[in-house]
Amino acid sequence: PRARINGLGIDFDGATILDLGCNQGGMLHALGSQIKWGVGLDYDTRMVNVANKIARVNRRNNLSFYAFNLENESLDIIKDFLPSKQLDYVFLLSVCMWIANWKEVILFFSKISDAMIFESNGTPEQQDEQIDYLREIYASVEQVTEESHDDPGQKSRRMYKARRLITEP
Repeated sequence: PRARINGLGIDFDGATILDLGCNQGGMLHALGSQIKWGVGLDYDTRMVNVANKIARVNRRNNLSFYAFNLENESLDIIKDFLPSKQLDYVFLLSVCMWIANWKEVILFFSKISDAMIFESNGTPEQQDEQIDYLREIYASVEQVTEESHDDPGQKSRRMYKARRLITEP
């Protein structure tokens, strides 16, 4: 996770972050005390339990992890997990091919965050569709990586930084 974060070229000091599909919370744990707070969500309760255990062992009171199914639960409920109404960043890394409502997820979180760190996944056609949609929602979409180095089985994944440059009235 630290190598992936460093490759983004973003200063996360004091940032507020929501990690969707956080698994064991690796990205948030790697940011640790650098961020103001981080919330991770994953559908797998076992991964959430591990993420919370790591946070306790490392005394990271600024990190919280919750079980949540992005497809079967109302996205509005997520707002109750967040310490504030607005976020600096949402991480959506290699999740979209696994959920049918991925467009709804991207749109929903574009409204409560300044930026999204996004990693495409799936077939080349699925990934192109994901990035095309990201470009419809965000004013700036910058590709950060050509391929993934952390999962040999999914090397074709690409990382992006998406930012809202235009503020809606």
